[in-house]
Amino acid sequence: MKRHASTALRMKTLAATAAFAAFFTGGARAEELVKRAPETMSETGMRFTPGRLRIAGACETDCAQFIAADGEIGFGSAIAFLLARKMAGERDLPVLLNSPGGYVVGATNLGRMWRRFNVTVIIARATPVACGEPGPCEEKGVKLFDVSLEKAECASACPFALAGAMVRIAPPGVSIGVHETHVDETSAVGKTLRAALTEAERKQAHAESQADIEAFLKEMGVDAELGRRAMKTSYEKVDWLSADDVARYRLSTAGVEAITSPPGLSVALARSAVGAVSTSRKSKSGSGAFTKPQRP
Repeated sequence: MKRHASTALRMKTLAATAAFAAFFTGGARAEELVKRAPETMSETGMRFTPGRLRIAGACETDCAQFIAADGEIGFGSAIAFLLARKMAGERDLPVLLNSPGGYVVGATNLGRMWRRFNVTVIIARATPVACGEPGPCEEKGVKLFDVSLEKAECASACPFALAGAMVRIAPPGVSIGVHETHVDETSAVGKTLRAALTEAERKQAHAESQADIEAFLKEMGVDAELGRRAMKTSYEKVDWLSADDVARYRLSTAGVEAITSPPGLSVALARSAVGAVSTSRKSKSGSGAFTKPQRP
């Protein structure tokens, strides 16, 4: 009986959020998004942009060298990634990830999508070259970027998306942090869930969500203890992980030296690592609970 009640609650919770997910993935709306460049898809929160290093020089074909993923993870982020991948010729490009968090369901869906395509994800900031500067800001329709590790982060729900990547690279100096899951009841999603579920059902849904996160992490080869640790820190703060924590939880599976494509990316990231480590140590010395930073 308990099992049937749990199943019913899951369906009820999914139904309450389906309207929001449908906004990003449904019918004519999806067809409209396909026609637009991925970098304009602010509706999904996180922006996915096929990009190329500024230092890479001119290209003849297949100009995109990576996909830059920046911003808050939304319900439609997995779909937005697929569209960006399509724009890049459906090639297996690495993803440069920089995110303060977002929706957990969106993060795990994105992680599963990355696992499906054996994606390599690198935590790094990809900054588009401003048009009007000396030199071009794009090459054959592909935006040019400078890359850096300084202020690069993957926090809140972001580590759950990272967990899904086949190869996960967290270079020295980047910030990875977690905290408990939380639904803002003043948001549209929060209001919908509040109207659809009783207080008891919301508590049960929260507990089941936690179990789902731990199961997801285990499935992806990441220590489920990361999910339990997240629940020990208030959503108003961030528990920043040390390099030892990241290694222990298996959130990082390779170093910068493992990046063989595109040419020059590993060198650019290695050069920026020294300054990133210095900045990180000044502001976030090791693990522990810190006030959630404002997004730069």
